[in-house]
Amino acid sequence: MHPIGRRRRQRRRKRTNAPAPAPIDFYDEGPSKLTQFLCFYVAPLCIILIVIFLHCACHCTQTRQHHQQHQQQQQQQHQQQQHQQHQQQQQQQQQPGANNVEMLPRVGAAAAAEVFLNNLEQIINIEVIRQHQQQPQGAQQQQQQPQGAQQQQQRQQQQIPALVAAYRAMPLTLFMANDQQDNECAICLGTIYQGSFVRPLPCKHIFHNNCIEKWLVGSHKTCPLCRDEMATQNGPEQHNNGTANGPN
Repeated sequence: MHPIGRRRRQRRRKRTNAPAPAPIDFYDEGPSKLTQFLCFYVAPLCIILIVIFLHCACHCTQTRQHHQQHQQQQQQQHQQQQHQQHQQQQQQQQQPGANNVEMLPRVGAAAAAEVFLNNLEQIINIEVIRQHQQQPQGAQQQQQQPQGAQQQQQRQQQQIPALVAAYRAMPLTLFMANDQQDNECAICLGTIYQGSFVRPLPCKHIFHNNCIEKWLVGSHKTCPLCRDEMATQNGPEQHNNGTANGPN
């Protein structure tokens, strides 16, 4: 056999007996890139998120603890206040006279002020009565008034009836109501208030000044109650004698 033929046959045998070449896989490099992406991008992000979550969890726990401590402090303060109030109440119950002792100065001051005001009012009333009693029945007024005023007053007195003039000549007294004396005016049925100035009649009956003057102007010569005649000359004298012999 020719050697060239042999060589050709050997080559053919090698070609037929040789294994087929493996197909090219383009995904061999893929997993390596994916792992690189996961290692370099996803893992750091996960670590950062985990750190943030842990930080938030720690902060929440701290705030809860702080809030619980604050509530505990408030509860303790409230309990202490209640305990103090309870102790104070017990002390007050054990010492019932403590409040009374504190109120004694106030009560004493109020009583002293009331007594002082009552005494001052009585002194003023007494001074007013003395001034009216000590004042002459027209001498000072005639000296102080001018001559024209005196003439006008004389004309008015001439026009007024004699009974009214006699009544007006009586001195004023301060009305002090008591149980035995009625404080009602029998003419107008009104009340004669305590501390008002009145002119008692010779029969000791008291009326409003305007009411009794109108009664006398209407040609009445007697007292509206007892019908005692009121004389123009004896009226003031009787009243002066009565006041002189009356209360001192």
